[in-house]
Amino acid sequence: MSADSPALVKIGDLNPPTLIAYQLWRPFLRARLMDESSRSTPLSHEATQEAWLAFCARFELNPENPTPVPKEYSGLSEDGLRACASLEKRVQLWKESQFAPHVGDLFLKRRADLDRVLYRIIRVNSESLIRELFFRLKNNEATFEELASKFSTGSEAQSGGQIGPVPFGSMNRELYEVLHPAQPGELLGPIKIAQVHLILKLERKLPAKLDAPLHARLLEDLCNTWVEERINALEQQREALKTNNS
Repeated sequence: MSADSPALVKIGDLNPPTLIAYQLWRPFLRARLMDESSRSTPLSHEATQEAWLAFCARFELNPENPTPVPKEYSGLSEDGLRACASLEKRVQLWKESQFAPHVGDLFLKRRADLDRVLYRIIRVNSESLIRELFFRLKNNEATFEELASKFSTGSEAQSGGQIGPVPFGSMNRELYEVLHPAQPGELLGPIKIAQVHLILKLERKLPAKLDAPLHARLLEDLCNTWVEERINALEQQREALKTNNS
């Protein structure tokens, strides 16, 4: 090891500066917050056993003899693995109790962005070409799929111009403003975004449904917002203490 090489980190050196240097400080605070906040959440014997079986299934372990230990948990005994499984379950139950009642409100608030759209697109670099293609479509001289496959310059050419379904909230804002008010089957264009000339056709709008996957996603969003607010508050307190002690 050269004289200017950093020393290997020892477990006892995992203090805030070291964790920050290794970009582990915020993940550490998040895990600590989840642990401390969920400690008052009861975990029944049945839930504990369910958590253990789910943990073993995830890592393809034998619940009666959980070896070899997954590399993510290297060094832990069976009791340690069981504790990790119980912690995950306890945190999940706590999240449900804290944030599930607010998922419906967040869904309604973000519904316009969660709705999805299926559309077709032709994009070329030539204004004269896009006008010619639009004219051919309007006059039913060719199908959208045929022209997109032949002329579109993006990867959508492989699918006849089809893109989606994609959430409205993930779209380019200019595309959103064109597609969101459109009706299924409507031909839109020619339009220009940046240096690209486009023709669009709205196929379908797919209203978002608050199903299990979306519920889980919104639950995590609510939890992440809560965590970030508290970590930011802790960071402000830490900075204030540093200032006062300097």
